[in-house]
Formats: sequence, C-alpha cells, structure tokens
Amino acid sequence: MFPYWLILAYPALMSLLRGGRIGGSRGVGAFLGFAGFFLLYNFISLVRYDTAGDWYTYNILFEEILGRGSGYAFGRTDWGFAAVNVISAELGGGLYLVNLVCSAILSIGVIA
Repeated sequence: MFPYWLILAYPALMSLLRGGRIGGSRGVGAFLGFAGFFLLYNFISLVRYDTAGDWYTYNILFEEILGRGSGYAFGRTDWGFAAVNVISAELGGGLYLVNLVCSAILSIGVIA
C-alpha cells in the first residue's frame, strides 16, 4: 500500500508547487508530469495481483458475476462497478480490466 501513497503524493506535491494557480494553462511540464503520474499509477494498478486486503473480496465478487451474469451483478453492487465487472467479464479482461478502469477513474479525479 505504501507505493500507492507515494504515487498519490506526487500529484499533490505538483499542485502545491504550482503556487495555488487555479484554472488557465498548466503548461507542457505540468501536462507531462500529470501524464506520467497517470501512466505509472494505472500500470501499477493493472499488474496488481493478490495484494492488499481487498483483493479477495473483489475477486470473489468478480467470479460470482462471471458465473451468475449481469442480473446478479446489478443486484449485488452499485451500477457503475457492476457495469465495469460485467463488461470486463464479457471481454475476458478479468479482474485486471476492472482494476485498470477503476484506477483510471481515480487518477483522472486526482489530476482534476
């Protein structure tokens, strides 16, 4: 979990170093910095396997959705996460695709 905290500290530090400017152009350097954060964070989330305390819970949920279908998924969890799981199951992406989509949503929110 510590690497995730370090990675999330990076955009926070970049925001502090911007000097509190809100809006306007962030410049090429800021864009490249945030793009680097986005790629690194999502890569680490993508290759995550059997780590952290939530892995088993999400894996069990995904396996249940895979076996029981979308009707079960939408009754078991919120619609957005259920949709990501169902689409990933249909595409054969497994829990890796679910992790990638969720980390992309998180990292976009961090950057914004």
